[in-house]
Amino acid sequence: MNIIKKQNLSFYLGAFIIFILSALFHYLYDFTDIFIFSFFSAINESVFEHIKITYFAAIFYSFYLYYYVFDKNKSVISGTFFGLIFIYIFIPTVFYGYTNILGTHKVIIDLLITFFSGVGFLTIVYIFVNNGYFKKQYCIFIYALLALTIFTSAFTFYPPSFKLFF
Repeated sequence: MNIIKKQNLSFYLGAFIIFILSALFHYLYDFTDIFIFSFFSAINESVFEHIKITYFAAIFYSFYLYYYVFDKNKSVISGTFFGLIFIYIFIPTVFYGYTNILGTHKVIIDLLITFFSGVGFLTIVYIFVNNGYFKKQYCIFIYALLALTIFTSAFTFYPPSFKLFF
C-alpha cells in the first residue's frame, strides 16, 4: 500500500477508532472498578470527563500515527498537542451551546460531538504533518503534552469548582 493511501485510510479509520476508544473509556472504569483506569476513563458524567475520554483516545491513536503512519515525523507531536487543545475547546463549546439552545441534552448529539472532535483532532494532526509545522521544536511539545496530560488526569481527582467538572 502506498503512503498516501495508508495515510488516508488511517485518517478515516482513525475517526472511528477514536470514537470507539472514547466509548470504551466511557464505561471502562464503571465495568472494572480498577483504579488505574480512572486516569483515562470517565468516573462521572461531567463534561470534563467526556473531554478526558476523547483526549486519551486521541493520545493513544497518535502513538499509532507517529510510529506506523508517519514514520516518526516530529510534526505529529506538535499536531497532537494542538489537536488536543481543539478537543478541550470543541467539546464544551458545542455541548453547552446546543444544550443552552435546546434546554436539554440529546445522546445522539453528544455522540456526534465525540465523533467530530476526533475528526477535528485528526485534521489538525494531518495539517501539521503535511506542512511540517514545529518539526524542530518537538521537545517543547513533548513537555507541553506531558503537562497537559498530567493536568487532565489530576482534574479527575482534584476538580476545580467550575460547572465543567460537575
